[in-house]
Amino acid sequence: MTRHLFFANVLLVCVAISAGPLLSQTFPVTPILTNGGIDDRINIVCIGDGYTAAEMSTFVNDVTTSTAYLFAEPPYAQYMSYFNVYAIEVPSNESGTDHPNTAPDCPAGTGTFYSDTYFNSSFDASGIHRLLVVQNSSAVFQVLQNNFPQWDIVFLLVNHPMYGGSGGTFATFSLHESAGEIAIHELGHSFASLADEYDYGGVPGYEAANTTAQTMRELIKWNNWILATTPIPTPESAPYAHLVGLFEGAVYNPTGWYRPKLDCLMRGLFYPFCEVCSEQTIISIYEVLSTIESYDPPESAVTLYKSELEEFSVATLDPSTNTVVTSWYVDGNLAAEGTNFYLFNAAEHTLGPHLVEAMSQDTSAMVRTDPHDRLKTTVGWSVSVTSTPTGIGDGSGIDNKGYLAQNSPNPFNPSTTIRYFVPAQGRVSLVVYDVKGRAVRTLVNGNVSAGDHVVEWNGLNDSGERAASGIYFCRLIAAHDIHVKKMVLLK
Repeated sequence: MTRHLFFANVLLVCVAISAGPLLSQTFPVTPILTNGGIDDRINIVCIGDGYTAAEMSTFVNDVTTSTAYLFAEPPYAQYMSYFNVYAIEVPSNESGTDHPNTAPDCPAGTGTFYSDTYFNSSFDASGIHRLLVVQNSSAVFQVLQNNFPQWDIVFLLVNHPMYGGSGGTFATFSLHESAGEIAIHELGHSFASLADEYDYGGVPGYEAANTTAQTMRELIKWNNWILATTPIPTPESAPYAHLVGLFEGAVYNPTGWYRPKLDCLMRGLFYPFCEVCSEQTIISIYEVLSTIESYDPPESAVTLYKSELEEFSVATLDPSTNTVVTSWYVDGNLAAEGTNFYLFNAAEHTLGPHLVEAMSQDTSAMVRTDPHDRLKTTVGWSVSVTSTPTGIGDGSGIDNKGYLAQNSPNPFNPSTTIRYFVPAQGRVSLVVYDVKGRAVRTLVNGNVSAGDHVVEWNGLNDSGERAASGIYFCRLIAAHDIHVKKMVLLK
C-alpha cells in the first residue's frame, strides 16, 4: 500500500497551477444507485479525469463497476440502502493522466507522459510514484458546486491503468486491476477518517480510530473487541491471526504504533476491513444520517380528550441486517419495544402534560463502542390530556372537532358498531388497520354531512374474506383531525 493519506491532505488544498477549464460549466449527472431523496441519503458523487467526450459511456460503466464492488464489501454491503451514487460526466481534452517520472521510486519502464485533462491529475505527487492526485482541486469544487452541491463523498476516477490513488477530501484512484480495493481503502481515509496501518514511510504517526500508541489494555480505544486472553501487545503469530488485539507496526512506523488486527484493508489490499475499521465506518454513516427518517404526527404537541387515542409512529432507516429497534417511552417509562407504532390511550393517563418518546437504535453486532450515541435517535411529543366535555359527539353542537367513539361491542364477534361525529360537511376516511399498520377494511372514504354517523364492520376485509382474530385499529380522519380506537375481534 501507499503512504498517501498524510501527503494527500496537504496536496488537495493546493490551488490550480494553470488557468484550467471554464469553471462555470454544468455537465450531465447520471444516477447510478438511488435509494432515497438527495437530502435523505449519503450521496457519493463520482467524477472522472482523463475521459474524453467519446469515453463518457466508459466512465459511467467504470463508476457502475466500482459501485458494485464497493457495496459487495462489508460494512458497505449491509448499509447500501443508506447511499445514493451519481456520476458527473466531465470530459477531458485528452485521455489518460500525467506521469512526470520524477519520483525516486518510479518503476523502470513506466515512462514519462502527459495528458490534457480537466483536473490535471498526476502520479509522482510529493516524490511518491503511486501517489495520484488532482492538481486542480479548485476545479473539482467548482464542478461539485455547479452540478451537485449536496455531495457527501467524492470519488475521482483517473482513466489510466497504472496503480495509484490518494485519500483526503477526495478518494482518488486509477483504473488499475485493483481499482475496487484501492477505492474502498481511500474511502476509509476520506469518509471514515481511518489511518493507514502499514509501517513504512518514516513520517510521524498519529492517533486515529484504528491506530494508537497506547499499550495499557484498559485505555486502548478498541478494548471492547479484545479478548481477555489475548496478550497485549499481540504477537504476530497464527493463534492471533484472526483476533483483534494490539499489533505493533502502523501509521508509517514499524515500532511504537499499533493497529487492531494482523491484516486489514487499511494495511494491504484484498483483506476485509477489520472489526474496528468496520465499526468506525458505521459510526461515520450515522454521523451523516439518523436511524429515524420521519415520524407521525409531525406536530410536536398533541392535545387529546380523556376518551381519545392517538397513534404515534416512526419510519426508520434499516440496514439489510434489520438491526434497528424502536422502543417507546411515556414519561420516561418503557411502554413498548420492537415496534415502529405506539397507541397512546388517554384514558390510561392522568389529566395534564405527558411526554411520548420513540428511541430507535441500530443494535448491529458490528458496533461495540459508540461513545457519542451516533447509532441512536430519539423523537418526542408533548401530549396534553384534557377532560372530555359532556355531550361531545352527541349532536349537541358543542364539539368543534371530529370524534370517534369506542366501538360496541368490544371485543366482538362477528360484527361491531362504530359511531363517529364530524362538525362540518367534508371528506371523511374511516379505515380499519391491523397491528402491522396494513389497511384491512375501508368503511368510509368520501364526503360526509355534519353530525353523528354510525357504521357497522362485519369483520370482513376489503376482499370479502373473514379477518383473523386479533387486535385492530379503527382510524378516523376528518377535518384534519385524526382519531384512533383499538378493537378486538374474537373467534
